[in-house]
Amino acid sequence: MHLDNILVDAKQPADLIRGRIVIKYPTLAEAAVEFQRLSPCEQNNALMKSAGITYTRDEIERLCYAKDYLTHSTLTKTPRKIGSRARLRL
Repeated sequence: MHLDNILVDAKQPADLIRGRIVIKYPTLAEAAVEFQRLSPCEQNNALMKSAGITYTRDEIERLCYAKDYLTHSTLTKTPRKIGSRARLRL
């Protein structure tokens, strides 16, 4: 099993699929919250679908929302502006 986070857009609409029951949610984040409220047995059989991608239980647990990912990232948050002072001296 691959343990990396799965970067998704939390604002995308999503479906929570529980057997033959499909519940539509306005956002992926809301569907994920409802998924967490299911019992472990129900979670094993549930799926989430958003933007044409179907997520299993293991994948749902690794979802990382784009805004949260950028907030906790070690990458520079603001791009550096290269101005006239940044000339190379030979």
